Amino acid sequence: MTTRRRLLLFLPLLPFALGACKSLGSMGQKDSEKSLQLTLRAYETTLRWGNPADIYGFLDPELRAAAPAPDTLHNIQVTGYQVTQRPNLVEEERAGLVAEIRYVFKDRQIERRLRDEQLWSYDKEHNTWRRINPIPPFD
Repeated sequence: MTTRRRLLLFLPLLPFALGACKSLGSMGQKDSEKSLQLTLRAYETTLRWGNPADIYGFLDPELRAAAPAPDTLHNIQVTGYQVTQRPNLVEEERAGLVAEIRYVFKDRQIERRLRDEQLWSYDKEHNTWRRINPIPPFD
């Protein structure tokens, strides 16, 4: 069989082969990594468009009990959230990222920025990620 003939036989199968590779790649992604992406997106959305105090719900329960949300967060309006260092899996069940948060005090309209270095840990039992370091103060 000539090379040309083999190529003609293989070409109709190429789309199926490529589709299978793509499916296998997405199946190989761990559930914890998918869960991390969803959690980080929910955290950002909650902070950016919701009530800033609600991000304390993402904290590890022990940390949340030790550091409750400050009463002053009702005076904060987040104007921007930009990830400056993409999520990085430090270990299989730990991840970190860095974000810049821009916000204003509603009563003063003064814009401030803070660097938020986030550490996250995966809870296998509940299939969820929890923030394991304190939320920086919005001063």
